[in-house]
Amino acid sequence: MKSSRLGFAALAVCISLAVFTPGVLAADKWINLASKHFNVVSNAGERETRELALKLEQFRYLVSKIRNTGTVSPVPLTVVVFKGDGSFKPFKPLYNGKPANVAGYFQRGEDENLIALNIAANELRPLDTIYHEYTHLLTGYTRRRLPTWLAEGIAENRIIVTGNTAVDALLLMHRRVSAVGQAERIENSEGFPRFATRSGDRLVLVTAHRRESFGEGIRSICAAIRTLSERHADWQFLFPVHPNPNVDGVVRPLLQGRSNVHLTAPLNYEEFVYAMGRSSLILTDSGGIQEEAPSLGKPVVLLREVTERVEAVESGNVIVAGLAAERIVEAAERLVSDEALGARIRAGKNPYGDGMASRRIIDHLLRVL
Repeated sequence: MKSSRLGFAALAVCISLAVFTPGVLAADKWINLASKHFNVVSNAGERETRELALKLEQFRYLVSKIRNTGTVSPVPLTVVVFKGDGSFKPFKPLYNGKPANVAGYFQRGEDENLIALNIAANELRPLDTIYHEYTHLLTGYTRRRLPTWLAEGIAENRIIVTGNTAVDALLLMHRRVSAVGQAERIENSEGFPRFATRSGDRLVLVTAHRRESFGEGIRSICAAIRTLSERHADWQFLFPVHPNPNVDGVVRPLLQGRSNVHLTAPLNYEEFVYAMGRSSLILTDSGGIQEEAPSLGKPVVLLREVTERVEAVESGNVIVAGLAAERIVEAAERLVSDEALGARIRAGKNPYGDGMASRRIIDHLLRVL
């Protein structure tokens, strides 16, 4: 995802100088509220702006106590709060040339850090977004990220690298579904798809649901699956189809009826982890699966143009194929045919965690609280 760096920086300058050009911004009343640690610029009204500033200060205080440090970050932080999508849209990050469907985002600067937030995006939980984005300044869960956090002024001995708790949940569930008798139980359950496989068949798990893929992107993914299913009769494609009409309404007409393509309703977590464990390859546009698949030694073809999970790409587990059908086909065939690469992926470690993140978090909290 590409941020509108110049546009966002220009917005912050314009607001701070109270200089607006005719249009959406000119019709809004902007205020600038400075609390002890935050500079909040907003067109959402004084009451909401003050409440947000208070919540940010409370969140910062809590984090500083948990981390047992009085100074979380010395770099100034400006929060630009938009009252609705109309004023926020011109400054959204772009994905494939279109404004992304986000409630807000964080953008690092040399002299100050910026957070943009659409306070009215209730379905995207904007307050959770701003806490998440502010936490980008405070902590990280992989070693690769540490230089960035250190640059924010946090002493190295104050940083606790925990790993991702999602990996804890994945490994716990994988142990459960790998127990004796569980495979038969899951495969015979009402929600799990039934299809015949032959000895030597490969299971390819597919997910696609991102809004940025709607339209030509979903059609291109389906074209790649058609090509791969025709070239490789021994590849069995399991595709739990998202119920959104932009996905279901495109995928089923294009892929229904192919003998080795199995379209099903979304799986529950237990069924999905079981399918991940059985698979030889995963095609997905999911962010979470990029972090989970390395724990199971599964190669991933990423159906996105860019990813923020750079550690997964650097480890070799994920190939960023984008949404062009020919690139998806090429990446899938490479990951399956390259035995040396496959061996490295199966033997590699997950850069996002080892299943002990929850224990590390609990141990640290017990020490500092």
